[in-house]
Amino acid sequence: FSLMTTTAFAVETYFNYNPKSQYKEPYRDITRQGDNLEAVLLRRIKSAKKSVYVAVQEFRLPSLAQELVTLKKAGVDVRVILEKDYNFDVLHQRPGTEEGEGSDHRELRAFVDMNKNGKIEVSELEARDAVYILNKGRVPVIDDGSGSNAGPGLMHHKFIIIDGKATVVTTANFT
Repeated sequence: FSLMTTTAFAVETYFNYNPKSQYKEPYRDITRQGDNLEAVLLRRIKSAKKSVYVAVQEFRLPSLAQELVTLKKAGVDVRVILEKDYNFDVLHQRPGTEEGEGSDHRELRAFVDMNKNGKIEVSELEARDAVYILNKGRVPVIDDGSGSNAGPGLMHHKFIIIDGKATVVTTANFT
């Protein structure tokens, strides 16, 4: 018995620290060497017609969250899975219990506080807090502690499946 299958697929690769490209990060106004992960992700998900499934440890890219909400409103099945330690908006941060976690929370707060007045305003949440944007847009978000799973806080997936036909795999968190 033999089975022959013909499948055409393309593999695209992108790199941080790519000496041939650079981009300006829109949120922190920093020029970075390398390929712009956010731009690649946005371009890929905008092609979705039926579904976009995201599994990522940490999600802090507001433009990506806004596009997922737009797709959901257009009838695309959008779902997100996060690690439980990162499934919060800036107003509902949990204090860190491990070394270094507190700095993540401070970074998020500073990132969302666009006018740097020390107060988080609704307009800042709507513009910069990806988890807030997803929740407000009614995008289903679960984490590795959902349901009967206690969630060890070790969910390090970083992929997107688009229409069951394209998969974006990365080692980078969406931050």
